[in-house]
Amino acid sequence: MVRAAPRLNQLQKAAWITVIIGALLAVLILGGGFLIPIVIAGLLTSLTNTAIIRLEKVGLPTWLATLVAISAGLIMLLLIGAIVQSQSGDLAQAWPQYTQRINSILADAAAWTGPQIAGRIETAVANFDAGKIVANFANKAGSVFSDIALILIYTGFLLAERGMLRAKLSLLVPNEADNRELNEVVTSVSQGIRQYLSIKTMVSALTGIFTYAVLKIYGANFAELLGLFAFLLNFIPVIGSAIAVVIPVILALVQFDTIGPALQIAALLAAVQACVGNIIEPKLMGRTLNLSPFVIMVALTFWTTIWGMVGAFLSVPITASAVIVCRNIQPLRWIAILLSADGKPDPANEPAETSRFKITWPFKKADVETQELKALRAELETIKQSKAKRAGTTPAKRRKPAAKRTVKNPRKQRR
Repeated sequence: MVRAAPRLNQLQKAAWITVIIGALLAVLILGGGFLIPIVIAGLLTSLTNTAIIRLEKVGLPTWLATLVAISAGLIMLLLIGAIVQSQSGDLAQAWPQYTQRINSILADAAAWTGPQIAGRIETAVANFDAGKIVANFANKAGSVFSDIALILIYTGFLLAERGMLRAKLSLLVPNEADNRELNEVVTSVSQGIRQYLSIKTMVSALTGIFTYAVLKIYGANFAELLGLFAFLLNFIPVIGSAIAVVIPVILALVQFDTIGPALQIAALLAAVQACVGNIIEPKLMGRTLNLSPFVIMVALTFWTTIWGMVGAFLSVPITASAVIVCRNIQPLRWIAILLSADGKPDPANEPAETSRFKITWPFKKADVETQELKALRAELETIKQSKAKRAGTTPAKRRKPAAKRTVKNPRKQRR
């Protein structure tokens, strides 16, 4: 029975872990409509907080920096909504003309591909209703924008409470040393997440601007919408970059009479994706995001399965934030090591050997060990007292050493 006790404890722990994982999956799946606005609000809060901090470093007061950052964010959201609403309708109206152009291209390509393959492609194009797809996309985008009010409310409350975090932490951990170390962990986590999101947003904006510039130079239609797609698709790893190149090339093939402009657009957009993804982004990002490519694909599949297209956009930011949190908390560090590409989740300027964060949430492991030692010492003291009582003595009252006996000199006594 004594030997079976540890195995029973391990089985209980495994059962509890299984139940907790199942509960988390159920919450993520069933509560997607509730959680997605909160996650987006958290990301927007991080980006807005980054802008506020940078404006404060320039010299603006806090209230003015907050006003400027929030105003800029609202203008960007209104601009994105206007582009989607206007050009998605134009694309749906222009699609019948594009269908005729595709049929003529397939008729010319029948000599190269054969009548059977060309017929299959023509049937697929005829069954492909772009107007319906664009309408569905517009409806989904409209549903997302309908949640903008709720997301903005969440973001406003998060920004209003961002200065109260340190006060809450001081109440959570009253010990000064523990409070200082916990503040260091929270600061490192928030800085890592802000750095990743700001750099990723800036790189995605560069991709969208370059895509818009290339399409505008060649006079391609829907350059604004395609540039916005390139910006958003850059958040989706691997697949997003490929889609951001393929869609403009297909529309260019349909729009222009010759294949030359489409090939040139394809080459330039591929060069943009290669330069931004392989040169600019790694140079700016460094080792801030040292995720394994397999982990990225698994995260993309997982979050897309749970939350759909919104999950695809949020997959890498959520995974990167989880790695940043885990690498700064010692008991969760093994998760960051497994999710990293080379087993080194720390940034290049902070080697793993000198990581200063050793706490377990919300207290340090050393404190737990100290409490255990105190309990053991108290127990040992109790045992000593009980043994002393049985022997008739108490450890608190020790016997005084016997006084030295002075022997008088007999000669002096005779005198």
